[in-house]
Amino acid sequence: EPAAQPRAQRARGAARSGGTLDWFEPATWPAPHEVLLGSDLVYGADTVPHLRRVVEALVAPGGVFVHVAPEGGEGRQGGQQFIEAMREAGWECQQSAVPPAYHRNVLDEGSDDEFELLFDELKTRTYTLYCYSRKAAAPASE
Repeated sequence: EPAAQPRAQRARGAARSGGTLDWFEPATWPAPHEVLLGSDLVYGADTVPHLRRVVEALVAPGGVFVHVAPEGGEGRQGGQQFIEAMREAGWECQQSAVPPAYHRNVLDEGSDDEFELLFDELKTRTYTLYCYSRKAAAPASE
């Protein structure tokens, strides 16, 4: 089971918020959170260092970053580089297939046909759930 699951289960009853921030303007960033969610965030290799910096600032100590993206960065420049950059920065990454529920129609007033027109890539692309957590610090030598 992913390490984030107990935290995610606790978060179900917790206050949640969402918003927009400017990756280049830390003044727009909220305080760190125990769980940070993201989806389809990497579209080019030039975004990788900026996204990593934002994630590191917004994930509280002991927290996790859960990111849904095309498998292995499929079809996206920078996807694989982001995974590698996070590992190099000391983050562990657990990967799992997205649950089938992630593919259901989420449009409040749209039909299944409309949903398929808007999100046709869900039928042809494999998405992965990436759960990042910081590696435990090595014990200090005496």
